[in-house]
Amino acid sequence: MKTGRALLSFLLAAVMAFSLSIAGGAAAFAEGGNPVEAAQEYDFVCTRMSVEYLRYATGYTDEMQPVKDHYVAAEYDSYYVKLNADGTGYLFLGENNQGAIDNWIIDGNLLSFQAGVSAFDGTILDGIMTLDFGEGLFLIFAIPGADTTEIKNQIISLQAFADLVLGKTEGVYSMFAMGFGGQVKGVSEQEGSSVLTLNEGGTGSFSFDEDTMDISSWTVDGNAVTVTLTDGSSSAGVIHREHGVIEMDISGYTVYYGREGADTEAYLTPTSRLSALYNSIDALAGAHLSYRLHTDFMDANSVYDVHAKDGAYYSAATVQASGFENTTATFYKDGTVYSLNLGSMTGKSVMSVPSGLLANNPLTMDTLYAAILSRAVRSDFTTETREVDGVTYTVDIYPAGSYEAEGAFYFDDAGNLVRYVEGPPVIETGIDIGESVYTIESIDTAVNEALFDISGYQISN
Repeated sequence: MKTGRALLSFLLAAVMAFSLSIAGGAAAFAEGGNPVEAAQEYDFVCTRMSVEYLRYATGYTDEMQPVKDHYVAAEYDSYYVKLNADGTGYLFLGENNQGAIDNWIIDGNLLSFQAGVSAFDGTILDGIMTLDFGEGLFLIFAIPGADTTEIKNQIISLQAFADLVLGKTEGVYSMFAMGFGGQVKGVSEQEGSSVLTLNEGGTGSFSFDEDTMDISSWTVDGNAVTVTLTDGSSSAGVIHREHGVIEMDISGYTVYYGREGADTEAYLTPTSRLSALYNSIDALAGAHLSYRLHTDFMDANSVYDVHAKDGAYYSAATVQASGFENTTATFYKDGTVYSLNLGSMTGKSVMSVPSGLLANNPLTMDTLYAAILSRAVRSDFTTETREVDGVTYTVDIYPAGSYEAEGAFYFDDAGNLVRYVEGPPVIETGIDIGESVYTIESIDTAVNEALFDISGYQISN
């Protein structure tokens, strides 16, 4: 068994020693031509590694964290791959690792070539070449001018990757998000900075903006972390080694700290069904919501048809209650909210909204969309199955908070939201309002832009 330090040294040697021979084996050459645009010289950018590669390269048998693949820096700036238009080329992976490419073929984005005794597979996309060296190791190359910004922003050091894989606790963790009430929000450097430094031996430091305090001790018991400052105050937290993240409970907030290479997307980009739905709705490009609403209060039923695009919003509502039926519409455009009477083709402006408040997403005026929006960023939900009219649904249940009622979102087998049940208000109203049940007919992009023209209405102030 190797120690962490010995493993890293061995890993460095293993990565430096990869050669044409370890990538051997017959590649499945694709049928196709040799497009002129692919015939260029590709310079080395970085490697991409997986946990499986580290295990393969080192033979390490102790526990490794299931971290995602990372782009890892390597000092191979002289490496290149040259593809000539005649199907030949040259592969340079160091003075002792170079040779002519006898034949290269590209089919769509799939690349195959033969160099000496070895065969390679890879891809070329937007001027970026990825070569597969097997066992979870990839080398990334790019032509001059290719946009490699996204890749370079994710490159971490080999030491940082090894620390993540080994689940090392010591290190420097920087704040990237804060959470409260089940919601997590990213924190930019302009909004504030905080750094948690855990040194070997159980000491360290904690800073927030310009203030820095020493840590007298820190301990880890399983995944539980306790940090004690020299003034005697302490905070508890949880370490997620697979993400390189520590959550600390500070003054009622959950503060998220990540080390180099931390998987912050796991916290800032929720992967729930509801967040996927929210991310698919684009009010600027065009969104259409059609649903029915039943409320316990007055046993009322309503039918809603909602359209939004390019900063305009239209919502028609037909309400049936106590034997009466009425249809009205709410319209928003250019900073003004209007109430429209569809029967008499009259309307009035009811509110002026500060510029920019609704322009980017007027759908927030719709109660169903607002319910989706407020909970899509939350991770504190439970999932169960429920049956409605003989059909079983997967239901994600978001608990009630200090101001927000419980919300239960019903998804069918295809992942579509078909029902939303909102619990009674948590704020005392003096009226027994009860539940609200939304039955969703469709959420799509079928926007009727003709509804955004109210020139035929007689509008009063």
